Amino acid sequence: MFKFIKRIFSKSSTPNESNYMVDIGSTEKICPYCSVSLTKFPGRKTKCKACENYIYVRTRPADMQRILVKEDELVRVEELWAIKNGTYEDFLYKRKKYDHEKELLRVKLNRDPTDIDIQLSLLQKELPVYSENGDWGLYRNAKMHIAKLLFKNKKYEAALKEYLEVQFIDLNGPNNALRINGAPSKALPPFSKDSAMIAPGVVYEIERTIKKLNRDIESIKDEFISCSEVLRKELKLPLSARAAWEKLRKHCEW
Repeated sequence: MFKFIKRIFSKSSTPNESNYMVDIGSTEKICPYCSVSLTKFPGRKTKCKACENYIYVRTRPADMQRILVKEDELVRVEELWAIKNGTYEDFLYKRKKYDHEKELLRVKLNRDPTDIDIQLSLLQKELPVYSENGDWGLYRNAKMHIAKLLFKNKKYEAALKEYLEVQFIDLNGPNNALRINGAPSKALPPFSKDSAMIAPGVVYEIERTIKKLNRDIESIKDEFISCSEVLRKELKLPLSARAAWEKLRKHCEW
């Protein structure tokens, strides 16, 4: 795996697609690790009952076939898609950032960091950059991604706090900075009523996290107002936490 990453990072230009769209993965319903036959072709990530390794399901860009791959083949599939989509340089840039962050965390944590550890660390570093640039839509999206990763990692309390903060930002109407000739313009305010929303997807994530925690509505209200007031002061948001809560409650079945 290390040799593969080293090889792709050493390339200065995009490989020729016709020479690089190699076969990868299996289209048969067999485990890519131990070759045991599966009862059916998985629709998504699953664990082999024989060897207990996780099997991943992807689409192969060479022929658009659904394939089963091992965990250490995932980066290769990503690379092939980047070549096909013309985003190879961006792929290399992100992989370098990822690997650099992995090494930093290995030293900091004194262990091998998980993929979620690395993604969370990278996203946390993006937040102040988006804040400084006035890109509040991107800031909001990064926090949403953080919340989903925390939920995936079963850190439900932390995930709920992030989801509630995302909803508060949404109710304030976040905008990305408008730039004219590279310079920020005041024509578009950082937050506006016209951009305010209650996204069904965010509400859904809040609801299922509440169920995981078995929390009552009063405790959710208290947490929403508490974390929102802190965020309001930090980001200088126009809408108060209590006003935001009332707007949210009118759209939810809690």
